Parts: sequence; C-alpha cells; structure tokens
Amino acid sequence: VMGAIGHRLNDRKPWYRRRTFMGVITLTFLRAQLRSANLFGSKPSLARANHVGPAVWSVRSVTGVDNYGLNDQPARLMGSVGNSFGRNIAPRDLVFDDPTADPDPVRISSELLARREFRAADRLNLLAAGWIQLQVHDWFDHGVGEPTDPIELPWPGGPVNPMRIRRTPSNRTNRPPTFYSQDTHWWDASQIYGKTPDEWGALERSGWTFNVDRRHGLLPRPYWLRRTDDPGVNRNSWLGLELIRALFMMEHDSVMAALRENEKGLPDERRADIARMIVAALMAKIHTLEWTAAMLDEPATLFGTRQVWWGSLGRNGNRLLSWTRMAWLAGTPGSRRRLHGVDYSITEEFVSVYRLHSLLPDEVVIRQPFGRPGAFPVVVPLRDVVTPHTAAAMDIHLMSDLLYSFGRMPCGRLTLNNYPETLRSLRPRDYPTEPIDLAAVDIVRDRERGVPRYNEFRRQLHLTAIKRFQDLSADPNTVRTLARLYNGDIERVDLQVGLLTEQVPAGFAFSETAFRVFLLMAERRLEADRFYTTDFNKRTYTRTGFEWIRRETMSSVLRRHFPELEGALAGIENPFSPWNFVG
Repeated sequence: VMGAIGHRLNDRKPWYRRRTFMGVITLTFLRAQLRSANLFGSKPSLARANHVGPAVWSVRSVTGVDNYGLNDQPARLMGSVGNSFGRNIAPRDLVFDDPTADPDPVRISSELLARREFRAADRLNLLAAGWIQLQVHDWFDHGVGEPTDPIELPWPGGPVNPMRIRRTPSNRTNRPPTFYSQDTHWWDASQIYGKTPDEWGALERSGWTFNVDRRHGLLPRPYWLRRTDDPGVNRNSWLGLELIRALFMMEHDSVMAALRENEKGLPDERRADIARMIVAALMAKIHTLEWTAAMLDEPATLFGTRQVWWGSLGRNGNRLLSWTRMAWLAGTPGSRRRLHGVDYSITEEFVSVYRLHSLLPDEVVIRQPFGRPGAFPVVVPLRDVVTPHTAAAMDIHLMSDLLYSFGRMPCGRLTLNNYPETLRSLRPRDYPTEPIDLAAVDIVRDRERGVPRYNEFRRQLHLTAIKRFQDLSADPNTVRTLARLYNGDIERVDLQVGLLTEQVPAGFAFSETAFRVFLLMAERRLEADRFYTTDFNKRTYTRTGFEWIRRETMSSVLRRHFPELEGALAGIENPFSPWNFVG
C-alpha cells in the first residue's frame, strides 16, 4: 500500500521537485515499494554450514561468518566470503545477453564513453573518487575466471589480436546462473584488514598496528613481505584509493593507542578486533553522512542520510532516544536488526550502478602548498599512479601534499564521453599481454551477469520507461549517435549508457535510476548487520570506541593525522567538496 501511494505521488510530481517534507515522505513510500518488490536473496550452502567452526559472538569474523548472528547454520553463513550475489530484479526477468552482441562494447566505448575532454563534476573533489573506489573494494569482488574460455572483442584499428576478457566465475548449473563474491558482503573494512585469517594474521605479526610512514603513507616493507597478496585491492588500485587506505590504517593505529590507554583489562588481540570494528563503523558513518551528502546534495536526500544514521531528530535526538531502538526515530545504528524477509547480500544491480570510473581524471595535479621554496604543481598522468605504480608515486610525494592536491582537484563528471583514456588501455597483471578497455568491460559485465538493459531496468525499479531517444538526451548529436548505434531501438540501450546519458536531479552526481538502487540498499547494509544494530553498543565497541565513532568525522581524521591541513580545511563543511587554497 505504501509503495502504491509513493508511486502515485511520484507520478504526479517527482520527489526531487517537491518541498523537503513531501519529498521525504515520497521517498519513504518508494523505499517501502522497493523493499517489497526488489529484494531477492541468495541462500548460503548448507554443505558449508557444518564446517565453519564455532560461533564468534563478541567480534566480527574476518570471513563474515556469524555477522548476522542467528544460531541456525544457514544464517551463520549469510554474507560471508564465497556467497553469491543477490538481486534487485526478479530472477525470471533477468536477461543474459551475448556480451559481444551488436553494438559491440568496443564501439560503444569508442563512440559514447571515450573522453573527448575532461568534464569536471560540480562541488566534488578527487577524494570523493578515491573514497568510493576504496569502499567498492570492501563490498564486492567477483574474482576472475579461467583464461581458457575468454570473451573476445575486436580492436577496431588497434592491435591485431582481439581483446580477451576473462569470464565471471559462476555456478551455471543454477537457473539462472549465480555469481559469487570473493569478499564478505558486510561493511567490515576488509579492504584494509583482509578477508582471510592469513591476511588478518599479518597484522598480528606486526604487533596489531600498521605503523604507516606518515610522510609517504607506505607500510613497512617487512609487513608486505609477510602479508599475502590482496588481489581485490592491488589488482585494480590507484593513488587515490591507496591514499585513503593509508589514512585509515593510520586511524587504526590511533584507535589502538586509545584502547591501550583507556581499556587496560583487554588483551591486545581483543583490542585489535575492536579497533577493526571501530574503523569499519567510522567509515560507514563517513560514507553515510559525508560522501553521500556530497554526491546527493538535495534537501530530501540530505535529511534522509542524516535520518539513517542519527534518526529523525538529529544527533541530539539520537542520544536521547537511542533506547527506543526505532530506526526512523533514533537512527539505524543501535536499532532492531531487519532483513525484510530476504537473506542479506550485496546485489548484482548494486554492483552495476557503482561503476563510477568517469570520476577519475587522466592527469593528477600534485601541488606543494604551505609556501615551501621552489614549490610548484606537478602534472602526473593517471597511468603513472595506477597499479603497479601507486607505491612509487606515494614514495616520491609527501602524503600531506597528496591529500591537499586531491582536496583541491575536481573529479570527473558522470556523463557520456568522459571515461578516462588511461582506463581504456589497461594492462592488468593477471590478464594476457594485450590491453583491455575497461569501459567495454563495464558493458560486457552487465550483459554477462543478466542485468537488464536500461529501459527494462527502469521498469523493474518502478520508473517510467523512455519512449524516444530524445527523452533520454536533449543533445541532437547524442541522440543521433544513440539511434545509429542501437539501430533505432531504445530497448537495446545498455544500462551504463543510459545511466550516463540520463539528466540528473539538481545537486545529484548520478542519475535517479541509479539512485533507486541506492535508496533500497544504502540502509539495508546497516540494518541487516548485527554490529550496526543489536550489537552496536558500548559493550561491543567499548566506551572508548563507541564515543570515537560518535565523535569523529572525515575532517577530524584528516586534522588528527595531518594538522598542517588545518588551513585548507578551515570552514569546509564537507571534506569531499573543494578545499581552501593555501599559498
């Protein structure tokens, strides 16, 4: 009933064109509709359930087992490493297209996605790009399949050999096929701490602290020699991602120091487990209240993000009303755990709408502030700060300079013809010698994994389908190119093309179609996790940790570790927006 009301309200007048109160009400009803019609989970393997070991109730497990916390065996495995992705589209409506079908993905990349000139996003700095890509490496990793049966795409006018893209590993005996995540589905900072006991054990061998070099943001070499390779991050890394990862490794060490000072009755191993949960919760809070606010700067969504974390009455109301455990009143953290009748997992559609590669520039301008003699900007091509060159780039420049540079530089706009050229000729370490076009790969992955094309995707999310190319874009050249490539068939437009062509609401960095998935899944990642709901308390996190999460922000993290950035951050409400100039 709520969904039907929300749909009718939105048809009369879109929620983002209403006054804030009615916009919030409409979004609340729309989310109820999405929860009832667009959650399709994945059942954990009962065969694995008997081999996961004893329950771990007091802290997160590295592999994600027991993070939901029921006694029955399938629930113990929910969201753990190796579970399949869920869906926001009914399995019967999935469309598994030929990844090489016409128009082939390389043509789409060349004509619709390739950057012609850098188009900067409004009010977003480059830290916003580094932040979301670091988070993505925590949320999901499809892994790579065997190289014996690749998807082959031609290089028009390029290399003689075809581009070979490894297929996504899947269980194709299922109907429809299912795909597995090599990460946990939980918001648990696995991109920092690892997702296997061996990776977590590397921190133990380092005394439970990372000991990051403050000048350059690099870990001591012996740590990496003892740590297993983490392909989920290192395979697809770049300077912005590693910069923020180093910052939160430093934050872990600060949390550990505070726990050692204030929680003296705990062994160091327990302190490290708690520090891991504190850092993960702080990152979830920053993402909810700061990054999202920068990306979706619209009154109703700003209220909604604050309501998710603090509740309807804000931060002060949260402290007074947390005992109610009602999410809408006092925020999701500390509320009752909710699944809405569907096993929790990250969804394939969530993965698709977070393909945000256009945020990256093709050049990074590194500035040396604070009046140092001879200081001048250095322009570094993106190809020189992506894997395997990230460590070398960090070793050359001071971490404070890099943070300042990223704070000053805008990221790219999410629109057509703004995909970084560097990413269209990548040479990943675990692929054959021929380069790959990541923009073409984005198209391939959606087709391969059954994600519907743009128009059907909109229908499934209760949005009005586009009838003409002119309804999608007001630019005549874009309309002609779309009509030519897709042979005049609006139903064939790929999801990624539609998301980048669609006109966005005022203040938004991405489309309303993508936002529908965000509206459904953003709170779900918190409300399904016992460490953000029933076990989000001082007993689990300690008094020190609980207050740390409540108090700290992205700005305070930056200021604590780099006080020389105070002038650049002074008066800046959101650190993902452009910083002050410091001469």
